[in-house]
Amino acid sequence: MAKIYVREKLDVISIYDQITGAGTFISPDPRVGSYTLLNLRGAYQFWHERAEAAIAVFNALNDRHRENPVGEIIGSRVMGWLTIKY
Repeated sequence: MAKIYVREKLDVISIYDQITGAGTFISPDPRVGSYTLLNLRGAYQFWHERAEAAIAVFNALNDRHRENPVGEIIGSRVMGWLTIKY
């Protein structure tokens, strides 16, 4: 009985592959389009230069792009820090 079940399962999978194109691999375009990237960082030191508050913006122009052919689309990111030296 196990052989019949396995065979039926394989048939279902192969029919699914034929309908959906699953199991086929299409190579991505190896070229990456051009983009402009501007990163900014500003900081303020206080408490006798023992503390610093900073903010950074990655991709400040929001030029949405990929940095490799299969990578995520990258937009702007904003990050902040509070650093205390002791």
